[in-house]
Amino acid sequence: MPRAKLPSIKEMGAFVAKCWRDAGYRLDDAHALDHEDYRVLAQADVPLDQAVKTHWYAWSLVTSLTDRGEPLSPSAVDAIVRGASGDRAGALEQARVVFVVPLGRYYRLPTRVNKTGLQAAVDVGLVEGGAKAPARSAGALTDEYHLMVATHPARALARALMGPQTWDLETLTYHRSGVTIELRGVSEEEKRELVEQLDARSADLIQLLLVEQLEGDAPRRPDALKVMAADVAASYGLLPHPKGGMRTEDLRRVGRQIRFLDALHISVTVDANNQPAVDFGVPVATRVKSVVGASKVLHVYNSVELVSTSGEKIPREWTVGLGTWMQLFPREYAPLFRNLVQLPSNSAKSVWTKKIGLTLALRWNVVTGMHRSLRVTVRDLLDEAGLLGEAEQLRKRGEAKEAMQRLTQTLDALRDHQVHGNWIWEEASHERILATQRTHKHWKAWLEAEIVLDAPAAVLTGLRANVSALPDANSDG
Repeated sequence: MPRAKLPSIKEMGAFVAKCWRDAGYRLDDAHALDHEDYRVLAQADVPLDQAVKTHWYAWSLVTSLTDRGEPLSPSAVDAIVRGASGDRAGALEQARVVFVVPLGRYYRLPTRVNKTGLQAAVDVGLVEGGAKAPARSAGALTDEYHLMVATHPARALARALMGPQTWDLETLTYHRSGVTIELRGVSEEEKRELVEQLDARSADLIQLLLVEQLEGDAPRRPDALKVMAADVAASYGLLPHPKGGMRTEDLRRVGRQIRFLDALHISVTVDANNQPAVDFGVPVATRVKSVVGASKVLHVYNSVELVSTSGEKIPREWTVGLGTWMQLFPREYAPLFRNLVQLPSNSAKSVWTKKIGLTLALRWNVVTGMHRSLRVTVRDLLDEAGLLGEAEQLRKRGEAKEAMQRLTQTLDALRDHQVHGNWIWEEASHERILATQRTHKHWKAWLEAEIVLDAPAAVLTGLRANVSALPDANSDG
């Protein structure tokens, strides 16, 4: 069978330029290729036409991987390495796994692969073998659950970011349990727009950054976290573009979340013992309160954007640091569940699962909560998750049963996600719910009913070892 004729040099250059644009890669150099300036493809001691061919072969290989290769998550790659007896490079080579640099992900090579294309991709740096793992950025989730910083201000931030329902929409501030959160440095119009755009997914980014404080190369330093928009979007479970890379609209969404966190300031009221001065449970006369100065939630030190051929700016990466609020109180730790972060916020079922799931996750103390049960009323749980108003609206529309079923389904789903071990109604509460059916007291009995949840013991036990490895772990919880 005769060998297929190769494209012309001009056609090869046009193909490489298109691949660059599709992947958001070397966009400035793509413009040079449009004008048949092939010097951007030059290689040392290689004729220019041969260098063009090498890049064409390399990108042909990358394109074939997106079509016929098997994409692998970082956790799947880690499992391959753990299951092998040799080193990382040898394990990945044996499993035929490579890292495709411009796409930012691992692929398993198909059974048949063009050896010339593979060698070319290695030569021009598009493909890496197992010898060197790519650097991990903040926002890249690799395991089913991770250890997360959960100090009092951190829990308040996560709650505030779950939606506008927890904010005072007149003053555009959040205030609860001694924590005040507000936007600064933006117009009143933009403040309102930013707050009203909050949804169940808005808290995901701050969770990823709280995880990174414990997992980065410099654990718990409050500065120099590198955040890649594509890694965050992938951690959200968003689908990549069919031609590789994450979709532009998803990268912009991450950019808007960074912008929001950059404008947020947090202040915490503490008592005489430097503990959070909560707004309930303590007589006012016994409280001696002072306000810790407002801190920026997030410092953005540097940002990198890609510019498309139409002049449109697309966010790519940031260097950020969390503010001094991170150091206000002794460390506490909670689990972050990857499957909750990856849930979308496009249905009522997902929204309730994400919000109540995060609320419960922040209640579990990794150090002390191993064998404890959590008791919480329906009212308090919905209020803390920012869902009480929505439940009341359902009742007013004559859909109280829908709210009740939604909570039951959510708690069942969270058990499947391992966010809790199991749940039951407290016995007396359940009897009141049954006794008030078909009466006007039924809704109140349901709101005041107490739920008993078992701790996700296996998850907390697994993460406790991570706490023990930290240099200043708070072993007293």
